[in-house]
Amino acid sequence: MSRTLNGDLTATFFFGAAFLAGAFLAEAFFAGAFLADVFLVAAAFLTGAFLAGVAFLVAVEDLAFAAAVDFEAVAFLGVAFFVAVAFAAAVVFFGTGFFVATWLSYRSGKPAV
Repeated sequence: MSRTLNGDLTATFFFGAAFLAGAFLAEAFFAGAFLADVFLVAAAFLTGAFLAGVAFLVAVEDLAFAAAVDFEAVAFLGVAFFVAVAFAAAVVFFGTGFFVATWLSYRSGKPAV
């Protein structure tokens, strides 16, 4: 794993952890208020988007240096990889965030988002 990728994944982890911490603090202070659900959905969406962007940049960088091909082909492969990772990240992170937000709403007795 390259040093850049390792640093970007570490940043992604702390970025997502900060939003999740905000969600649980909102849950603690507002007792299941809508704000906690908003924090959870934002954490899922923004972390997934950030991770997809990191994957795109790393893919283009690695492909450009790995083979002696023209930049257009490398960019095409990078964009294809970005689309695949973005879709997977959106499904996993947003789905998880929505599930947790719905669970918090159910636990608090308020309607789900």
